[in-house]
Amino acid sequence: MDRGRREAGTDAAVANAFWILAAIVWTISVARYLLGARNVRQIVEDLGHPVLGPFAALVPASGMLLGARLSHYAPTAGKTVVVVMFVLAIAVATIFVRQLMLGGLDIDKLHPGYLLPTVAAGLIGGQSLATVGLHSVGIASFAVGILMWLLLGAALTARLAFRPSLPTALIPTIAIFAAPPAVGGNAWFALSGRTDLFQHALLGTFVLLILVQLALIPTYAKLPFGLGF
Repeated sequence: MDRGRREAGTDAAVANAFWILAAIVWTISVARYLLGARNVRQIVEDLGHPVLGPFAALVPASGMLLGARLSHYAPTAGKTVVVVMFVLAIAVATIFVRQLMLGGLDIDKLHPGYLLPTVAAGLIGGQSLATVGLHSVGIASFAVGILMWLLLGAALTARLAFRPSLPTALIPTIAIFAAPPAVGGNAWFALSGRTDLFQHALLGTFVLLILVQLALIPTYAKLPFGLGF
């Protein structure tokens, strides 16, 4: 029993060390961007960039995960971080969906990073909100993530299959295709507290998409290293 407790304590310490490192990197990255931005208008323009804009969703998505972890040790602070990051994620998703609804986008600029503002943010929101006790809001966020996964996933598959190949720098983003079922499985477990048929379905989807990623390793290996990785 004592040995098990010591091992559990060691595992938690290692995990916390990585969470702290992630928080430091996240804080530095956000601070450097904000300090380099000339004004709010530039930030809005960056959010609307057809290629790089969707990656802005990584800021609130990562922030929600960090807040959920913090809630284990400082419940009020962690919950506050999750809620603030969730509101920011909603703002980013709203801007993104507005652009989609207005049309005029070049489908050849569509890439798997477009899954981040709505799919990833929605599913991570579901997991994080459930962790801090906001179960009902978490269910709503999860539903948005699943809906947008179905809609955007179909559009992205058609774009990749029937249009010219992605630019070399964006080919590594195909790996994002494997993320929704994995993140969705985590979120559903946090929301339901059990393993059920739906989670098994997500696992099966995840296995298929991971096998596809393994098949793409020779393609990835030929690419020069860049930001996409």
